[in-house]
Amino acid sequence: MSETDFWQLISSNVKKWPASQWNRIENMCQADAPDVEYIVMARTGWIELKFLPSSAIPKRATSVLRVDHYTDGQRLWHRTRAACGGRVWVFLRAGDEFFLFPGKVAARCLGLTWTLEDCRNMSAGWWEGRVDWKELKVLLTE
Repeated sequence: MSETDFWQLISSNVKKWPASQWNRIENMCQADAPDVEYIVMARTGWIELKFLPSSAIPKRATSVLRVDHYTDGQRLWHRTRAACGGRVWVFLRAGDEFFLFPGKVAARCLGLTWTLEDCRNMSAGWWEGRVDWKELKVLLTE
């Protein structure tokens, strides 16, 4: 699986939601902008997708879950957008676990200091095996 496969899983589920539009963004002009822009029930937001294969998950519970491809520029974008009142999220798939983090929360520590257990505790949504798409919809539109 890859980030592209992760997006295909997401899009095949969320595009069924009424009153929604989803756009995968590949922006060469603004490289740090998130991967997905959405509107659901008149609520807009952005989602940065991150994928880690099972082999990237540390064996020791005390080790940091590294997300090296979550860049400083992306972290700044997330903090800035959140400070302006915008919805921005990081949706991480790590092995068979799924985590949804508010961007301003993820920008502080995701991939830098959090263990896998910290990710479970700090996420707005956490699912093992499969995403609860109805719960995800509620979180994205709060």
